[in-house]
Amino acid sequence: MIAKKPMDADNLEAVRARFKEMLEKGQPKAAGPTLKSQVVGMADEIRALLNKGYGYGDIVAVIKEKGSVEMSAGTLRNYVPRDEKKRKHAKPAASARKPRAEKPRPAKKEKDPREVLRVTESGTGDAGNGEFEVSTEGF
Repeated sequence: MIAKKPMDADNLEAVRARFKEMLEKGQPKAAGPTLKSQVVGMADEIRALLNKGYGYGDIVAVIKEKGSVEMSAGTLRNYVPRDEKKRKHAKPAASARKPRAEKPRPAKKEKDPREVLRVTESGTGDAGNGEFEVSTEGF
């Protein structure tokens, strides 16, 4: 395990020199396109196929076979809904919605001790006989 101690002057200078190299070099190469971005890029063709009567399963079969990728019909449906309006007018994610205002709750009323009932099991024996007695005594 590496000790948590400050860097010595030589190491600190080496780190700073490397940071300077990184800044001069620019940003690291961006990652390639994602499957989602590629599929969304074909949205017009996919919707045209859907409008011709092909199903999401048919389209996914082609994507799997020719694209050599794994994808489910449900994933395709999420990426490219049949109706473009559904995607544009969909509910925002829960984290993007405005928080709901808390409804004021009525204050709890304290019960009048005279209204509280005591329920005790009457009878004898270990199992009891299932009869109960209701009493307001002692309250």
